[in-house]
Amino acid sequence: MPGIKIFPPNQLPVRSLSQQQLEQWIVQLEIWLGQDNDMARFMEGGIYQNWQADEVLPNRIDNVPNADPKVTAETTEPQRTEILRERQTITNVSISDC
Repeated sequence: MPGIKIFPPNQLPVRSLSQQQLEQWIVQLEIWLGQDNDMARFMEGGIYQNWQADEVLPNRIDNVPNADPKVTAETTEPQRTEILRERQTITNVSISDC
């Protein structure tokens, strides 16, 4: 069965948007992110659902919750830092064009 390619939404314009335009953009972003199972943790209900816009927080997330699947009771701080860098890279690469 052929697949459907879903492209990311366009980057938000610098000028203001109407509420309806913003809501349409959010729906497009959620659909685009939802096609990737790895992105589920960054969507509503996921362990990283509270990421921030790049303008607010340059790397979008700033901590690794204990619920992250890579975190165990034996995870050291340097390992947590590495996991955080991986998660930041995923969010930055995945939504950098939005």
